[in-house]
Amino acid sequence: MKKFDQWLIVIALILVLVLIISINMITLFLKLIAAIALMAFVLYWKLTPYKAHLQGKYIKHFATAERIFSPILRLFHNLPKVAVGRGVSLDMAPVAVCAILILLIFIL
Repeated sequence: MKKFDQWLIVIALILVLVLIISINMITLFLKLIAAIALMAFVLYWKLTPYKAHLQGKYIKHFATAERIFSPILRLFHNLPKVAVGRGVSLDMAPVAVCAILILLIFIL
């Protein structure tokens, strides 16, 4: 083997290694985004009943979250509500969104 061919093989191996590392970093970054989205969605879900009581900068943050998550929840509005007690039912749309985000974290 010529010296030039050996250098080409070394450079190719280095490029493959960098490609593998960059793919792992991309999946790690996507998992991080999905985890942050899950946390933000749960906060939005829990604060929705209290949005009239929010003050100051939290109103702006909630409005931003509402612009993002309301259309997503409307996609799942056809899911039936589950009766968990007498006169108490659970809306399944937020549960479905949380399940999808958790599955996305596990799949990546």
